[in-house]
Amino acid sequence: MKKLAQIFLSEKRGSYRSSGYEKRATFNSTEYLDDVATSFGALKGFNDEYLAGNSAKELAADCLCYILLLPVTGELVIQGVTESEIKLQIGQAFITNMAGGSSLNIINPYPDDAINFIQIQVNLVGASTNHFARVLTFDDRNYHHQFTCINDEIDDMQLPFSLHIGRFAGREDSLFRLGRNFTACFCFVLGGAFEVENRLLQPRDGLSLTTTAEVEFESLSQDAVMLILELN
Repeated sequence: MKKLAQIFLSEKRGSYRSSGYEKRATFNSTEYLDDVATSFGALKGFNDEYLAGNSAKELAADCLCYILLLPVTGELVIQGVTESEIKLQIGQAFITNMAGGSSLNIINPYPDDAINFIQIQVNLVGASTNHFARVLTFDDRNYHHQFTCINDEIDDMQLPFSLHIGRFAGREDSLFRLGRNFTACFCFVLGGAFEVENRLLQPRDGLSLTTTAEVEFESLSQDAVMLILELN
């Protein structure tokens, strides 16, 4: 079958602002509706979010889903998931499953400096699973010139997705092969520029790919960073 691709440009994302908080949403949300950016299969949210110093934001789930949080700049604190608060640093990610109507709080622990983080929502299709919440640690020094799987330490859970991060030198051709039975993926550029499947992606651009087993790409700038989310 032919590989299908769709670009989601950074400048076309929905933007929502409130006191001390900003969200730039690739896909539709309660504050942003677009006929083109409805969703990508089970991937319902891929948000670029900012919290001002000494600010907090409630994250509420409207359906049964997985939530992933990945700090980009600064640390963040998560409350309302376990009895004690969870501190999340650069080089770590947080994953949990949430029932519709449940919520958690994200807090910026810095008095003055803003933080930036990625929030990903993957809907949980079918029967519910036991609740879990995990902090995943990956060595951010070891993903140069290759992708590292952020959720590798819980791979035995056979989640319906897998998140990878890679940093690459300029003018470097590479190939990413999807694992397990994944047949689709969403690529998101955190920094720098890439050519992915012959399409130019600038910072915070996204690209969805379906019916694919591999992704051809070339980094176009030094220390370019990209996320790839594999999906069923």
